Amino acid sequence: MKNQFPDTCRISVYAYDENLVLARILQMFSKSRFAVNYIQIFDIQDEELKLIMIDASFPKEMVPLMLERIEKIMEVHKAVPHYFEQKKRFLGLYTVPADFRETALFLTLKNRGVQISAAAEHVLVLQRIGDEEEIAEIYQLLSDACATVFHKSMWPDLARLPVISAGLPDGAGS
Repeated sequence: MKNQFPDTCRISVYAYDENLVLARILQMFSKSRFAVNYIQIFDIQDEELKLIMIDASFPKEMVPLMLERIEKIMEVHKAVPHYFEQKKRFLGLYTVPADFRETALFLTLKNRGVQISAAAEHVLVLQRIGDEEEIAEIYQLLSDACATVFHKSMWPDLARLPVISAGLPDGAGS
């Protein structure tokens, strides 16, 4: 499972409220070294059963194994996964010459959501937030047109860290 980023996975567990079942479920996640983001416990119509909603960070490929492990706990009646079809978001940073603003590609990239992240006397740093294919496509366009340096990283949505940027100007000013 190399080069895997953790996904946010949610599992609903229906369990009898006996023998420290919640502690055993948390211990199972801890032993697997998966971060539990939050847990909610609900009463349901069957007074003996509880609904335990677990939101944890681990690769989606591990969901079947985690379900199997959870269902081995005697007090667990059933475990159900919740799948989210959210694409991973990336941040692409591209360094280009400062005179890039005068090229025909400038307006095309502006319309595709590319923004100026930083500007210096001789270079511009452009950024684009998107899926991996969008980031790679922008890099291909830029590398065909000019000398560029490229960096890609995961977009920090979960950490809520802002990226300071300004929109690309229309070229009317300096």
